[in-house]
Amino acid sequence: MNRITKGFMSVLMVFLLCFNSVGSFAEAAADVEKPVIQTISVNKKSAKLGEKVVYTIKATDNVGIRRVSLSLRSPQTEKDEYLTANYVSPGTYQVEKTVTDATETGTWRVVTVSAYDTSDNNLSISNNQVLSWVGTKDYSFLNVNIGSDDKVTEIVTTEQPTTEQPTTERPTTERPTTERPTTEKPTTEKPTTERPTTEKPTTKPLVTNTTPTINTISNNSTTVSGKAKSYSTVYVVANKKVIAQGKAKYSKYSLKIAKQKAGTKISVYTVYKNVKSKTATTKVIDKIAPVVPSINKVTTKSVAITGKGEASSKVLVYKKGKLWLSSSVTSKGIINVKITKQKKGTQLKVYLKDKSGNISKARAVKVS
Repeated sequence: MNRITKGFMSVLMVFLLCFNSVGSFAEAAADVEKPVIQTISVNKKSAKLGEKVVYTIKATDNVGIRRVSLSLRSPQTEKDEYLTANYVSPGTYQVEKTVTDATETGTWRVVTVSAYDTSDNNLSISNNQVLSWVGTKDYSFLNVNIGSDDKVTEIVTTEQPTTEQPTTERPTTERPTTERPTTEKPTTEKPTTERPTTEKPTTKPLVTNTTPTINTISNNSTTVSGKAKSYSTVYVVANKKVIAQGKAKYSKYSLKIAKQKAGTKISVYTVYKNVKSKTATTKVIDKIAPVVPSINKVTTKSVAITGKGEASSKVLVYKKGKLWLSSSVTSKGIINVKITKQKKGTQLKVYLKDKSGNISKARAVKVS
């Protein structure tokens, strides 16, 4: 009899344990309520380089919020960027986007705002200015113009889809009845400060450009190089014509050119995202030495060293390794340097030096 009683008790305990497990599972599976997105706001209508655009989303759920996210559509390539919101405080989440050089200029639009609870229920509300299907809202008041210096006040509005949110989950302190949106598009009753238009800003563009620099260019140079804004297009101009162009990389550029005459004016400017820089200018310097002078025969009876050389250059006569005499070549290239009569066998060296300081090779002269 004891054995039968013990067996019955064991079966009863197993039954009770299974019943409790089934009951717990049923309770866990009972949550089907979607999260509630109460308000969405953005701190700027326009932003410039280095500034942060902050989207604040307030959302609640009966069991707890697991994740809040937001997607933005870029103005030029129209690519969607998905961003996960950071937890700030109970019911408050924020998405931050910092404006960098790589940020596309123009109007960034919110595509979808989503909230997920710990039971994997989710609510997603899309922008009917971007997507056309049912369950969307007009989120144009969240548009942010990247590329404007306009300063505007914070834009805050309530966007509560009445068909999605139970009244028991919406705090009355955050949802004034006069601001409750219907399922229709927002009317003109909303304050204009909360609904930025899509008009283009009239202020200067956000994108900036820097004046390029130019390294020394000589009449021997076959390249122009210097520093410029990365990824900008560099233009090299001589005699009012573009003689070279190309892209700057890692803040530097180097472009091939034909050799230019000494004294030629070279100008360089860049264009970055349709913004033209200031123009830098320089002149081609002379780095070509004069040709070795042609010297006539010098004898013990000569009272001058004569010959031909580069016009307007300077004649340098060396004797015993030291500068002995100097003179100038005429504008017609004639050399005529007066000397005293020299002994037979005296060794002389004649050089030419141009206005840029370039010195020719020596012409050796032996007095005969």
